[in-house]
Amino acid sequence: MTVQSGDALGGQADGGAAAGAAADTLLFRLIPYLVIGAFVGGIVLALVVRRRRPELYARTGRIVLEDAAAERN
Repeated sequence: MTVQSGDALGGQADGGAAAGAAADTLLFRLIPYLVIGAFVGGIVLALVVRRRRPELYARTGRIVLEDAAAERN
């Protein structure tokens, strides 16, 4: 038995075929960079808020957690 490329028996998957026609678009190629940019941007935003508005930073997430605790009781 011969294993074809992308075969479920262990052949190497063809990324272009898996993504279809979208694999050749600029947006598809930029996705990893957009995700990394959003992650780094979120960290920078959190650090800026923590420095400039510590009361807001301290409250961040508390509302959701307090609402969840109130629903459990």
